[in-house]
Amino acid sequence: MGDLGADSVLASEFVTFLHAQLKASRDEVERLKQENTSLQAELHEVRQALEPDKSEHIAGDDSTVAKLQSDLEILRQEVQDMCALAAVHEADAKTWKTRYEELKPQLLASAAGNTAILDKMRDQLANFVTCQPHVTNDKTAEEFIAFLSVLPGAFCSDIRGKTAQALFHSTYLPLLPKSAIDACVAGGYAFFGPNLFWCGPLSQHAYVVHPCLKYNPKFANGETQWSLDSRWSQMMGQQRDLFYLHNGSVCYAGTFICHSGPRSVSLSHMTSVNANEQFATTLARGTFDAMNVNQKAKGKVYIPLLDTLYRDGSLSVQLLGLQRVGFNEKLYHILKKASDKRVMFRTTDNSRAAPTTKRTMEDMQQGTNDAVMEQWDEEAGPSPPKLPRLQHGVTVAELPGDNYA
Repeated sequence: MGDLGADSVLASEFVTFLHAQLKASRDEVERLKQENTSLQAELHEVRQALEPDKSEHIAGDDSTVAKLQSDLEILRQEVQDMCALAAVHEADAKTWKTRYEELKPQLLASAAGNTAILDKMRDQLANFVTCQPHVTNDKTAEEFIAFLSVLPGAFCSDIRGKTAQALFHSTYLPLLPKSAIDACVAGGYAFFGPNLFWCGPLSQHAYVVHPCLKYNPKFANGETQWSLDSRWSQMMGQQRDLFYLHNGSVCYAGTFICHSGPRSVSLSHMTSVNANEQFATTLARGTFDAMNVNQKAKGKVYIPLLDTLYRDGSLSVQLLGLQRVGFNEKLYHILKKASDKRVMFRTTDNSRAAPTTKRTMEDMQQGTNDAVMEQWDEEAGPSPPKLPRLQHGVTVAELPGDNYA
């Protein structure tokens, strides 16, 4: 650079050279611009040739892409949530597997113990049945049901609605007041819960399936005891005012006379009952005859075993036929009036409740089961301070002075 400053000729030539190079560069840039413009024009023509209607769908395509992106984001979030949930379930599965592995020896020992108890029950049952007189039935269970179906009845149109009228909004029958019991027929009243079956959808008559035997575990020495269930023999030929379950409530069906049915019948021979898969458990509960608290605690073990004996045919049942012969209007009106009063009391009690009062579900259930059930009118007479509750799966027959449960 010092030489260029000292020599003006050399500096002039260098400037000329630079101008020439700059001009050449500008010319090259201009040529490249023209070439780029030409290529862009050709590319535009090619795109138009390949997608002639793209310009018409640009707006629609943009909205479609936006919607797909939104859906994709939602799916990604769902995948993340499912992965997190799967991880939680996997952890739970590992926890339960660990617990199972820890309890497996106990479960196997318990299963083996139950099998031994069941075998012992079978042997004792076989020995007991061998000592009993042989039972010969003149009719099979299905023939007896068909016989009941054609018996004359006492049903008329004016009581059709009464027999379906809910008198107690529960699946059990509470203790009736004295005036209602006095209004019953001489034989008293009966409620058989889930053990009662109608002979047909429009039939007036019904039948009860109940155990032939009772089983009582003796907790003192571990021995067992089988005995005949004779609660039903005293009802043959007598009349009962019958209550039954209908749509989850207790209704009054009328006055019925009891007929002796077949005994020692296997459940497998009763097609009308086999449709109820839980009925064997109901029979097992009715067979288990616990005498004290210690024996009742053993129901967890013995009731499933009795259920097994019913299902495999080792235990049999007997039938009690029920023929409708009348309708006790006096009894019905006493109970219907008391039922209406309970409903009115419940409505009034709910309307009087303070807005700030907090009532738990347990309180409401207690109010329905106790306070409401005790609101009897003067005609029905005073009710006891507490009404005994009957279990859902237990066959029950109420007689004056007697309580079978």
